Amino acid sequence: MSIIQKANEITGTSTIVMGRHAEGKSTAVIDEIMGDAGNPLWVSFTNMGAFTPYARQLDWDTAQPTSWQEFQTDLYGALVSGEIDANKYDTIVIDGLNIAATLMLGVKGTITQQDYRQMGLTMQGIVARLRSMFDNIYVIIDIVDSAEGEEQLAINRDLFNQLVSLFGRKWYAYAEPTKEGSINYIVQANPTLAVRFKPVKK
Repeated sequence: MSIIQKANEITGTSTIVMGRHAEGKSTAVIDEIMGDAGNPLWVSFTNMGAFTPYARQLDWDTAQPTSWQEFQTDLYGALVSGEIDANKYDTIVIDGLNIAATLMLGVKGTITQQDYRQMGLTMQGIVARLRSMFDNIYVIIDIVDSAEGEEQLAINRDLFNQLVSLFGRKWYAYAEPTKEGSINYIVQANPTLAVRFKPVKK
């Protein structure tokens, strides 16, 4: 098969989804995948609460790693080796990559700047490999407040620098109350938003 494709034949997407906890990040991804009739592998480092409204509709395969070892060896390693058949799926979702990064660093004692750099490079390699294995990849990351009260992605700056450039689409999901007392869940697709939420250097 030739590596060359016509531009109008390229259908895969790579999307990073940013937003505060419980403000519609996972739901936005679920809705798009359902609209495309996709067949994803959903990897969640958070709770699966976003699936509750769809419980009778979705029979997607899911994984909930509870340690870095489970993710790196039992899931990622098994996908790369073929023990888990990646061809069964057209999409992979990593829900809570910031938690995965914490699990990776958590296996160490004192964390140095070199550890952060290595974590960023390792995560970049994993995400890049997964992006090449699936037609579509979504990575969901929380936004939190910095010590100065500014919104920023809940990841280290080294991981930000290694990660964000891998994604063609940047989504910002947030919730706004209405005058009637309900809540509107909104998704902005804007590549400059990633710069706005870049973590401060420490």
